[in-house]
Amino acid sequence: MNKKRKMELFETLYRHIKVKNLQEQDKENRQGLTFSEDTEDSSFKTQSKSVSKPQIPKEIIRSSLSTFGQTVNGSYSFLSCDLSSKGLVSLNGIQSYDKLEHLNCSKNDLSEVEELAALANLFFLELSRNKIQRLSLTHFSSKLVTLDLSHNKLKKLPQLSRLPFLKKFRASHNCLTSFGELRHQQLEDLDLSHNSVSIIEGPLDFPLLALLDFSFNELFDISPFQNLANLQILRLNKNSIRSLNALQFLETLIELELACNEIAAFDEINLLNSLPYLSALDLSMNICQSLKFYRFQVIYMLPGLTVLDGQPVDPKEQVTAACFFGEFIDLENRIFSEQLPEEKFIDKRVFMSGLVMKIHMSPRIDLSI
Repeated sequence: MNKKRKMELFETLYRHIKVKNLQEQDKENRQGLTFSEDTEDSSFKTQSKSVSKPQIPKEIIRSSLSTFGQTVNGSYSFLSCDLSSKGLVSLNGIQSYDKLEHLNCSKNDLSEVEELAALANLFFLELSRNKIQRLSLTHFSSKLVTLDLSHNKLKKLPQLSRLPFLKKFRASHNCLTSFGELRHQQLEDLDLSHNSVSIIEGPLDFPLLALLDFSFNELFDISPFQNLANLQILRLNKNSIRSLNALQFLETLIELELACNEIAAFDEINLLNSLPYLSALDLSMNICQSLKFYRFQVIYMLPGLTVLDGQPVDPKEQVTAACFFGEFIDLENRIFSEQLPEEKFIDKRVFMSGLVMKIHMSPRIDLSI
């Protein structure tokens, strides 16, 4: 091939590449523009929302992609994207990555996320620590299994039933004050702690819910919880709860946290005796904790406890509790009352235990020479 022929081929190839680049550039410039049929001159106008928002630079998205693998449709693509702490105010530009299954957009400045409607394959979505005030779950993939909306500014809880496969939902540290009926057939883990919820107006229908965190709210009525038949862990720290009547029906409960409430009497604690699997109970910073022999009383009432107020229950404590408040005490008290009705029955072991405690707490004298 002579030199002249090579130059002609080179010029043809150059023109082809140049035309292709111009076409791609023109396509990008037209992206987000729509044709207006309302004007006679057929002018273009920008779309109201998506174009007005800043677009995520492609290099940021590409550098955040990971986990290259097979999608549910059998094709291969990047499945995960971590856009946390990128200073984003918009998700415009993420729509093209519709094969993503895991997306982390936490620790940004997002207030709207409707661009996520294009990501129909998402299973895990993290949107914590943003500025979201209102939210419609129609923007989200119906395949979602985990959704984290904690540390936002939500004032209303979205309808969780619109995400039929959801297993874990977190909306702690928001601005929720109340809500009506809540239901979901598959949810197992629900975190609504650190809000300002004072009342639950409707029933809670979560047949598979195993963990519920309502700590740091303003609840005083917990009767809506009594139908949670599968609940195993319930956290109600820092509320205004006085009555535990509704909890006696939660027969699958294993761990119960009630620190910093207003529980005052042993009668309320005794209601928990109907929970056969209860092994960990936290009643610290309640009024009842100041009652005499509180710890021994609770251990006797709930013999299945292995942890009380964050401290393991020692076998010696169980024996002591049985001695103080067991059947023999009741029998002695009854006999004493029959024989000496005018006298008050006093169990000397109570005073002996107080003396032993004083001896243990007193400074020890070093007798070694």
